[in-house]
Amino acid sequence: MSGPAPISRPSDLQNAGHNLARDSLGPAFLAWAARRWPERRGLAIGDWAPPANGGSSQIILFELDWTEHGRPRSEKLVLHLEVADAPVFPRLSDRYGSSAEMEYRVQHAIAANSRAAVPPMVALECDPQYLGQPFYLAGQVEGCVPPTFALMSSPLMTAQLSPVERTRLVMGGIDQLAAIHAIDWRRAGLEFLLPEPAIGSVTQDHMRRVSDHVAFHLYGQRHPELEEGMAWLVANVPTDRALALTWGDCRMGNMIYNSACNPAAVLDWEGAAILPRDADLGWWLLYDWRNHEGEGLARLPGVPTRPEQLDRYVELTGHSPANLTYWAVAASVKTVMAMQAIAHRMEVSGLVAPGQCTFMFNNHHTRFIQLILDRADPLGLP
Repeated sequence: MSGPAPISRPSDLQNAGHNLARDSLGPAFLAWAARRWPERRGLAIGDWAPPANGGSSQIILFELDWTEHGRPRSEKLVLHLEVADAPVFPRLSDRYGSSAEMEYRVQHAIAANSRAAVPPMVALECDPQYLGQPFYLAGQVEGCVPPTFALMSSPLMTAQLSPVERTRLVMGGIDQLAAIHAIDWRRAGLEFLLPEPAIGSVTQDHMRRVSDHVAFHLYGQRHPELEEGMAWLVANVPTDRALALTWGDCRMGNMIYNSACNPAAVLDWEGAAILPRDADLGWWLLYDWRNHEGEGLARLPGVPTRPEQLDRYVELTGHSPANLTYWAVAASVKTVMAMQAIAHRMEVSGLVAPGQCTFMFNNHHTRFIQLILDRADPLGLP
């Protein structure tokens, strides 16, 4: 059973985007940097990696060189530039101005209030006059990012890692979830993530906003599994329990691991929210299902089972998970919603002809939604 094809661009279009980004953004960024750091002389851009497009931002890896007090300096940075299109994830409140601002503030708070691993935050610019959209800078983190697609059949998992290393890779993610959820989010200044104005409970309001966002990203088209899955979520909202800062897109493909297979950085915070911590657990375990039952693959030696992963989380936190199927469906709905948004973006930009994108249909996530609608129990968990 094969999953949806990864979203990719033809190499000629990717190279063209690379050159355009450096030619257009480079001088504007250097002008901004000179204003931001007047003590840095001779600012110049060194290595500039081809852009990678995330859900709500364009991500560019580069090296910034300069001279300070007569000594040459350099820093490897990541530019997260907001895109002009509608965001992939719904806006939760009016207490932040952009996704870039929200992600920067969340990661800054995590670094200051927990042992969770996030990239170092360098600078935030909310004024779009400089690069056309708000942006933030983070430091680069060395390491390996596991593949999102066909993870368990990848050379990394099948050939490069021992059973002990596979265990460390998976359980390292659980450890990070426990550290994130342990943050006192009110004391950390993260109340701005709460829905405002809220209608009903936190979860009810969140699902209302997600439902509105799903309707927007359909652009007048039909997507039966997405629409029915969203209706199921609205009709089955659980009560709020154990509210915490949630990551929002928690999977190994959004983490950097060091050479010892320990987490070095947790990435992609555009879906961060204050929700029941079960929301992250459901998302994480959905991807475990996707990488095994969804792909028709047996569990490799050393890869913990879903109950073993939950046992580790309970051991670290004392929290007894619940409603995991509900939150796994929420993860599937949000992922298909993101696919729908990205497909529209690709068509509008001319990367593909209208109607040619099909990856948002008949994929692991739509199949999972259908299993739940058919009253199956794919996760086998509470």
